[in-house]
Amino acid sequence: MTRRTALLLWPTGPAAPTPAAPPPPQPPAQRRNRTPLLLTVIAVAVAVVAATAVVYALRGSGKDEAGGSGGTSGSTASSPATSTTQPSPTPTPSEPPTLSGKWIAQLFTEPVASGTGVRGQRLKKIRQSIPEAVLLRTDDFASLRPGFWVIYAPGPFTDGRAALNFCAQHGRTTPNDCLGRYLSTSSADYDLQCRPPVSSPTGRCTRT
Repeated sequence: MTRRTALLLWPTGPAAPTPAAPPPPQPPAQRRNRTPLLLTVIAVAVAVVAATAVVYALRGSGKDEAGGSGGTSGSTASSPATSTTQPSPTPTPSEPPTLSGKWIAQLFTEPVASGTGVRGQRLKKIRQSIPEAVLLRTDDFASLRPGFWVIYAPGPFTDGRAALNFCAQHGRTTPNDCLGRYLSTSSADYDLQCRPPVSSPTGRCTRT
């Protein structure tokens, strides 16, 4: 008996479509917006740095205009300070009109060429015993030899004897320590010199 093999044949037709691959996941909206936000932050930082630089530049310019005084007005800082302290004046000689026609007690003479330093030291030393001692310049009086400073006691003295009496009271009893001198604008009075001792003076002690 002949076997029949039955073949089951699937019905043929158009192939079923292959399913498409799923699309890649899209980044969330927050990730897409991160780049613009970062650019905004950078722009703000740049603006802040620029503004700070401008502020410092303006401050520096303001200090220069004020003379670098840190807030003090420029006129005050730039104007030179004036000193109100004045050096002690050197003793000046008496004016001729004040002494002319008077007797003085001559205590010491110093050549003008010696300088004011030597003259000042000598005057300081004499003032230790005779505080009223002062200076005159002989060129101002014709009755004195020119070219000297005279340290003297002004008196007043009525004549040469009175001047010698003053000197004796201060221990000056020799011609090297004291002379009675007459001051005037006449060279004829040069000889009016009264020399110690006071008890028996020599020279001319009065002006007649």
